[in-house]
Amino acid sequence: MAERILSRRNLLRFFGIATGGMAVKPCLWPYMATARDPPRANTVEPFTGPEPNSHWNSVGPSFTEPQKAPLLLLTDRPVQLETPRHYFLTPFTPNEAFYVRWHLEGIPNAVDLKEWKLRIEGDVKNPIALSMSDLIQKFKPISIAAVNQCSGNSRSRLRPRAPGGQWGNGAMGNAMWTGVRLGELLDMAAVKTGSLFLQFQGLETGQGPEGFGSHVFLKSLALSNPVLDECS
Repeated sequence: MAERILSRRNLLRFFGIATGGMAVKPCLWPYMATARDPPRANTVEPFTGPEPNSHWNSVGPSFTEPQKAPLLLLTDRPVQLETPRHYFLTPFTPNEAFYVRWHLEGIPNAVDLKEWKLRIEGDVKNPIALSMSDLIQKFKPISIAAVNQCSGNSRSRLRPRAPGGQWGNGAMGNAMWTGVRLGELLDMAAVKTGSLFLQFQGLETGQGPEGFGSHVFLKSLALSNPVLDECS
């Protein structure tokens, strides 16, 4: 993900890695969590609506992306994959079974960590660019168990039907996340007084015009949000 700090006059860009629904945390990156994979559930009959989905999961076909277990396919442009129910028998969701949520169709196939930089710039006194090696070697790592959930989780149960991927209950997962405290990064960049928001930018891109959500995916978080205390 990427972050941006917004004041009334300036923007702070903070570019980083985006992992769809599997690792969207402002201060952490995913740590592999393991779990036994029980037998897969039986295939359910199709669901087309307009009545609410009566099944626990969505009813998409089973589909496998690289480095992922067979998951339930909602859409392929962009890719959206739901975690089957049996993976929730354990406290932590395995990385290979974590749901996948992209918002735009231009998905990077790989990230060159030798070239990749995490950038914090805009309404700060000291714009910075940190490599993965910098993050690992120069900061003390912390770990926290936390649930990650798409805001559209269980959308297929809404009536009247809402547009978008018709998720069942599998657009969520729990993992142990390890990474760098966001507060340390913001202190290093020296956020200016009067800044209002962090803004995260994903690596996926779309064909829409610049400055619109159809071109890049952005998500904002107020600097006054108490959730920042958990990773600062």
